[in-house]
Amino acid sequence: LLIKALPAHRLGAEFQDWLEAMSLLVEAEGLLDDTDRFLALVDSSLSILHVLDSQKPRHAFQIFVVQIRKELVSLFDDCRRAGTTQQAHPSLALVARLQAERTQELIAQVNFVLDSFLSIDSITRSWLEGVLGTLSSVAESRAGAGLVLSSFTPGPSFFAMPPNPVVDIQTRPNLNAGEAAVVAASGSQLHVIVEGFLQLSRRKLTASLQRVRVAIWLSQRPKQGSDRDLLCCSSYNLVARSARSQLADDSAFAGNSYDDCWDVALAFEAALDGNYFACPCAVSMPQLGAAFGHHAATVGAHIHIACALVDSSDRVWWVGPHTSYPLTISTTAK
Repeated sequence: LLIKALPAHRLGAEFQDWLEAMSLLVEAEGLLDDTDRFLALVDSSLSILHVLDSQKPRHAFQIFVVQIRKELVSLFDDCRRAGTTQQAHPSLALVARLQAERTQELIAQVNFVLDSFLSIDSITRSWLEGVLGTLSSVAESRAGAGLVLSSFTPGPSFFAMPPNPVVDIQTRPNLNAGEAAVVAASGSQLHVIVEGFLQLSRRKLTASLQRVRVAIWLSQRPKQGSDRDLLCCSSYNLVARSARSQLADDSAFAGNSYDDCWDVALAFEAALDGNYFACPCAVSMPQLGAAFGHHAATVGAHIHIACALVDSSDRVWWVGPHTSYPLTISTTAK
């Protein structure tokens, strides 16, 4: 009612569109017993937010939270439907497995959001942590039996994106996407320095930033999906989070086998010098000989780099960026 009471003719077009997106969310929350209608309204709201974000990129947090709410409601509805299916039905095992996978994916998405924005207000953070608790219960009960879907109660951060530092990076040697791919020798180490600057918000951050962490890995595919695709972002974040320290296992620098080298990240850190950092990294190229014999071989690959900031409490904040660069691995390179 408050949204509808605002004098729309006195508001700017951007703000009117934002209010329309919020109005659709409010209407959707009143239709939780009609999941199809709920999802249609949320999708309409997300479409507006994506358009606004493409004009001024300041709606990432809002888009992510709405995606989480959407997926949570959809998951609960599927759990409810599965609960009414006869236990002997042949599809029940498949449905249960798919629901378990979706639950774990959504847990990863919530963790990604919680660890990507430094200044989420306590109300919104509490709601997101409550979602994690609910999802853990869903995972334990498998069918979500007896669980109740909580209300959508975000705080101020949902309506005004929390301040976050922006990290601008470049690499030495220059790996810029779109240029000719760097060529690396099979079985060698490619040394890369990731350097850059932090752009800090005028609003004070809740954490004292000390270091930069760089997760780097080889992949057979370039980065895919947009920076607003929460499922895609959280999937890459799982790879980055699993990165081993270069000091933890010296064998990580040995030439990797062709089958074992993909999507396995190493982590490197460097101290912040004011807002500047330079982080030396090294990534091992696979031994192509084991896969292709003694014949000359060339393989196209991609180097992925994901950046995080580490605060004085050693908490890691995955603020990005995450990007990928083309790479050619060759047995004839020198």
